[in-house]
Amino acid sequence: HEVNAMDGNTKLQDLLVTIQRKSGIPPARQQIMSDSCNIDTQRVESTLAQLHLPLHCHLLVLDANPDAALELLPSPTQKPVASPADADNNNTNDNNANSSNDNNNNTSNNSNDDDNDVVMQSHSTDDNKEEKESKQESMAVEDSTEYKYEFPAFVFPDDESKIDGELIAAHDIDELFLVLFGVNAHPPDVDRWYAQGLDFTHDGHDDNSAQHNNDIRFGLLQIHGGPCGIMAPVQAYMMKEMLFDASLGVILDDGAEMPVLPTNEQRSEALIRAIMRILIKAASDETYITWIVAAERHSRRYFRKIIRKGETELRAAIAASMDLLQSRIGVISFVLSVVLSRSLPVILEEMDDKQQSLILPEFGHCSQELANLMITGRCVTNIHDGDKALGDPTDPDTFILKGIGPNQEIGFLTTLEPMRLAKVGDHYKCPQFPIWVVGSSSHYTTLFTLNLNVAKITEFDKKSQELRRQFNVFDVEESGIIKSTDLQALLNNLKSDVKAYQISQHFHTGEVILWGDFERIWKMLENQEMYGWHCLKCTLWNKMEATICEVCASLKGDAIIEEKTKSQQDMEKSLKNNNNNNINKGDNADGGGDKNEANEVETKPPSKFFMYLYNGLKATKKDRPQITKLSVWADGELQAFHSESEELQALIRCKFP
Repeated sequence: HEVNAMDGNTKLQDLLVTIQRKSGIPPARQQIMSDSCNIDTQRVESTLAQLHLPLHCHLLVLDANPDAALELLPSPTQKPVASPADADNNNTNDNNANSSNDNNNNTSNNSNDDDNDVVMQSHSTDDNKEEKESKQESMAVEDSTEYKYEFPAFVFPDDESKIDGELIAAHDIDELFLVLFGVNAHPPDVDRWYAQGLDFTHDGHDDNSAQHNNDIRFGLLQIHGGPCGIMAPVQAYMMKEMLFDASLGVILDDGAEMPVLPTNEQRSEALIRAIMRILIKAASDETYITWIVAAERHSRRYFRKIIRKGETELRAAIAASMDLLQSRIGVISFVLSVVLSRSLPVILEEMDDKQQSLILPEFGHCSQELANLMITGRCVTNIHDGDKALGDPTDPDTFILKGIGPNQEIGFLTTLEPMRLAKVGDHYKCPQFPIWVVGSSSHYTTLFTLNLNVAKITEFDKKSQELRRQFNVFDVEESGIIKSTDLQALLNNLKSDVKAYQISQHFHTGEVILWGDFERIWKMLENQEMYGWHCLKCTLWNKMEATICEVCASLKGDAIIEEKTKSQQDMEKSLKNNNNNNINKGDNADGGGDKNEANEVETKPPSKFFMYLYNGLKATKKDRPQITKLSVWADGELQAFHSESEELQALIRCKFP
């Protein structure tokens, strides 16, 4: 497992804690590591000196056998090619090092006892076989070592009087970071958040180069785990601008390996628009938006500008702060701007758990609340549709689970749903634009398609979603069951004139009502002309709402309400067409029928389309930002061109079952 680079002043205990966090070692093994360290020093610098290792070496934890000793091995790094003049000196140094290593190994082995479970070793390279194996190991470690790119530091102005903003009070900063990181934040996790900017992937080519399509030019670059919950929503709003605003003029090629080819100016413009949109959606008061214009971590100096004159002033402030946004303190500055614009009291009111920090202390990941804030503008905890009451909705003391409102521009999906560990509501699944932030157990990415019709749903589906949404108001756990005493309140929410007593006799499940039964009965209420009952005495077909037979005046009794047969429907349709023949001819002459059919076709999603998943993470030398192309068919079949991930395919099927 990879261990982050540490300086020479790092304590050995901190090194062990880092190894434990990175490796996922069980608690029992962690205690063994803490108790059995056999290196008599408190600093990594001295430890490495004892082992004759350089300070920049990499350490690997090997725990193949849980019952055996836990080994902590140094992994050699690739040496630069030496000039002929330095060959003799290098050989002499290597021989001395090998001799020292042999002596150190003997000393280490003699000092170990039965209680020691951690062994630190240095391997000799005299043997050709060992040297070959060492080179192979070095190449593997080189691929998995941390990516060395760093965002530039923000140059804080020497003269604070020239900063276009006001200094945020120290106690306000303390309160902000308490809500943001909590009281148990791990320092390396905080460091990663302070090392991430909002900038793009680079391929070394300018806009005039024909080779720029080899790079994912539209994508934001992430070099550390943690801030992905911020990067993915910003990327999603950028894609909205680049894909569906023709005025931006981005070159698009649906179905190609690289579908979006913006210039530097176009992607920078998309970034500014995305930041503006997120801030405006999150702001509690659009005439009082906070924007961080200068920030310095260690002196805790954060300057903000209050935007009062609308989008024009906000846009100018963002454009003037690009150096800050693209620096290593860029993401934190943006997050502070969003949180301050929403305001801490509002954020705490929206969260279910007031004690939870917005950045989780376990691994420094973005919480669902913070991700929801970036996507929807509300810092709610849940991903279901609307708010749900844990108890009587009319009781003011009932706890309310706050969810996602309707008409979202950007959607959200999670890989936990195929495993039935989470349930995403339709408000998130069906956004206005076919772009989704995709959450997993440890990362956020961006899913999109260039076909706007993918976001469209039929009127029938809209009604079905709304019906289930209202049913779930009384079915908090979405088990498909509600109490029969909630029937009247459900009908009221659906704005129906029907009373519960009028349809209660159609439910035969006692004190509960099943979703399938309610959906069937509601369909009957919506299409009463298609349902009725046969008189048990004269067999006459009567309308659904009738309680006595129109001919023999017999009571309905136990007669079953059923849908008209297809022959009955065809006969009534034929009679209706004959009676309205002239009207129908007029409609056909005007093309009205064709228009209705065309409108119905337009509301349906396409039968086949391409989707793209963008992952901007480049935390190690082995991985890189990548885009995965998917071909999706209406019958649920998928083809992954760059990935055969079953998890990804299951995720798509949650959206398009």
